[in-house]
Order: sequence, then C-alpha cells, then structure tokens
Amino acid sequence: MGRNVIFICLWLIITTSTFGASRSFTDIFPHLNEEKKNQVFSSTGYSEFNLASAGLQLLPVSKSGMSISVPVLSRRPSFFVENLLVCPYTHRYSGLITVYNALSRVQGLSGRVHRNDVPGKDNPVFKETTRIENTRRNNPLPDPLPATQIPPTETIYMRLKDTNFGNSYYRAELIATQDELFYTLSNFKSIYMAIFPIIKEDKFIAQLYIEPLSEGVLIYSIVGAEIPDIVMSKIERVSNMIKKRMDVIVDWLVDGIS
Repeated sequence: MGRNVIFICLWLIITTSTFGASRSFTDIFPHLNEEKKNQVFSSTGYSEFNLASAGLQLLPVSKSGMSISVPVLSRRPSFFVENLLVCPYTHRYSGLITVYNALSRVQGLSGRVHRNDVPGKDNPVFKETTRIENTRRNNPLPDPLPATQIPPTETIYMRLKDTNFGNSYYRAELIATQDELFYTLSNFKSIYMAIFPIIKEDKFIAQLYIEPLSEGVLIYSIVGAEIPDIVMSKIERVSNMIKKRMDVIVDWLVDGIS
C-alpha cells in the first residue's frame, strides 16, 4: 500500500512538472536578440515578411509537439508574414478559456480600425463581421455566450465584409491541448478585389498559436496566400494588405484577453 502511495505521488510530481509548468519566452526563443525581444514585448509585437523561398524565420516549437506550420505550408503560399507578441497578464485573464472566449466573439471584429491608420478617421478594415451556418448557408448566427470549457476541436464559419475585398468567407478551425490553442483561418471562397479574384479558394491561410508563458500570453501568427503570377509584381502591396488584416485580428484578440 505504501509503495502504491509513493508511486502515485511520484506520478503526480512528474505529470505536474511536465504539463503544468509554464515555459518562458527564452525557453522557446533562446537566440532572439534584445532589439527583437523588446519589440515582442511591445504593444504591436515583432513581425517579419519573407517570400516563401526564404522559409519561416520565427517558428516556435509547440509545447505539445504538434506542428504549427503544416496547415500553412500545405497551402503553398507565395509569402509569409510572421508576428510574435507577448501579451502581459491582467486581472481579466483567467486561463486559456479567456483566449477561447475572445476568439469566439466574431462580431467584435466589426468596425475595427488598423493601429496605424489616422486617428479619428472612420476607416474600418472590416465593416461587418458575423458567424454563418456553414459553407453553403450564409445565414448569420449570433456569437455564443461565454463558455466555461474549451472544446478539444471546433470549426466555425464567418463572413467578413472587407473594405477592400468585399464579402469574404472564412473557416476557422480550433484545436486545444492542455496548455495551448491552435487557430487556423482559411478562405472557403475566392477573395476578390473589385471584380478580379486575387486569392483562390483555400489559398489564404492564417495560423495563430497561443501559449501562456511565465511572462504573459504568447501569440505567434503566420499569414500568407498563394497569389497568381500576374499579381506577384504587386506582392508588396498585397502582402501589406493581408498583414494589415492580421494585425487587426491579433489586436482584437489582445483586447479580448487584456
């Protein structure tokens, strides 16, 4: 009986230290220089743009060992924009359930202005945002009430009325482990500028990886898209437009947890 008690105690110590202990930022990014690290801990975070041929430069290794990059690389994007941000803990934060509920409030994206736009100018990136039933039925759905538990997996669909791209349609897929969230956003319809399709169905991809660290909540994001050769000459403009939308999504999440 005594040996069983000792074994259980040892098992609890091992599992608690393995799964319950928070990693530090330095554990994940031991070689990031101080200048970049200071930006990571700023309100806007640190970002990098690279053509796909250069590969991902900031990719962390997830705590569970699950791949963060596979959903992105499988779409063969023409470029990547990566962003690293550590959001400090506040009294509002009560674990990953806070992050999950923030991501669930799709209507909160509506009317948001990019952080670098002229103050006071009414220039929202997304004019109207709502959940919809599925890929075939565009009937709007209300956001759910705050949850008390995080489902291990979840898929939702949304329509974002974009200032530049008009009505855009996305699928958001969430995977949760004990200590992290993976949130993948992809387009299930082509994205248009005026009457011209610039990103085909399922060729836009954004991946959020969220992990509570000892210093705050790590938010790592990759966003990219496969764009036609004819658009490659405008890749800087297109990538900036897509980065702008990812900035708004990250700011929306940060506001929801801080």
